[in-house]
Amino acid sequence: VSTGKNLSQLWEIPVMGVNSLECYASFYFARSKSPIAILIDGKQSRYYFSTKTETQFTPTLDINIEEIKEVLSQNKNTGIHEIYYSGKI
Repeated sequence: VSTGKNLSQLWEIPVMGVNSLECYASFYFARSKSPIAILIDGKQSRYYFSTKTETQFTPTLDINIEEIKEVLSQNKNTGIHEIYYSGKI
């Protein structure tokens, strides 16, 4: 991020940040047409986690497996049908 911002200033060109989890979520949601959960391995037994439904993309969380189970159990009404992840679970 820092390198991108520095080059943007140096070359006087605009730069825009993109939430990679939201990109993945949008892609897989478009394929499945059903609510999904996305996890990206954050190392040290932690994951970047988010969910997407037809109307909402939840903020990205930095959580461990137990916290993910808790979040999913609290949100049973979201109807999540698919979970996409990277890393070891």
